[in-house]
Amino acid sequence: MIQALNNRVLMFMLLSLIMTALIIIPVYSVATNELDIVIVYDPMTDSGIVVYNLKLDTALDELSTIRTQLIGGEYIDIISVTDNQGEELLYEYDETTREIEILANDTDMISITYEISGLFEEIGVGAYMVYIDLASYSNISIRVEIDLIGKYTIYSEPSNIEVQQDEELTIVILDNPLQYVLVVTETLPTDIGTETTTTTATTTTSRTSTETITTTSSPITTETTTTTTTTTTSSTETPTEELTPSTIMLIIAVVALLIIIIGAIIARKK
Repeated sequence: MIQALNNRVLMFMLLSLIMTALIIIPVYSVATNELDIVIVYDPMTDSGIVVYNLKLDTALDELSTIRTQLIGGEYIDIISVTDNQGEELLYEYDETTREIEILANDTDMISITYEISGLFEEIGVGAYMVYIDLASYSNISIRVEIDLIGKYTIYSEPSNIEVQQDEELTIVILDNPLQYVLVVTETLPTDIGTETTTTTATTTTSRTSTETITTTSSPITTETTTTTTTTTTSSTETPTEELTPSTIMLIIAVVALLIIIIGAIIARKK
């Protein structure tokens, strides 16, 4: 009877091992061949969206894990992890190391989309700085595109970067596995106009027309405003009264009387 019991125990253990072996699924680790990262970011609000596109060495034909570290600042919130068919994938994210481990099958591309904040640091009025370390990707092809919302002037160390201006975006492209320090400063508008208005008042004793033209030039755009001031001074004229005939006769009589008096005085002296 003891022998029969031992046989049952052995059979149970054997069945357990068989059942365990049937549910073990091998999971393989796959390396990334290419990495394309697009960061759309607003330095003023210090927030943005990041999209990781990982190109695998080969198309997966069995369940595999893919690990990569995410570029991030103070905060990361993963929105989705999908394959090349748009199917959602299982993943595990470590906030401390910013490393994500993805479980995938039957795909050669994985896309990771997440929100980010705290990537840039404000170092002055309208000036921001970011540190991006791509040195760990030296064994793969990597490209990082940073789309900054707004017009910015870019300073980089090292300087081997590409900068493009596209309407309201400043695009920075990094394609070398290096450690980058970027300083971005707001670009002032190029449309600066100066408007000057001058008014001149002139007082004269006659009618005078004075025209004053003032032109102010700025380094970029010149706008001239001309103000014409006309000052009119009316002169005061004394009206002349016309002489009546009686007045004229009186004047003639007075003049004749004067002539007679003067003639009499002259005759007495002789």
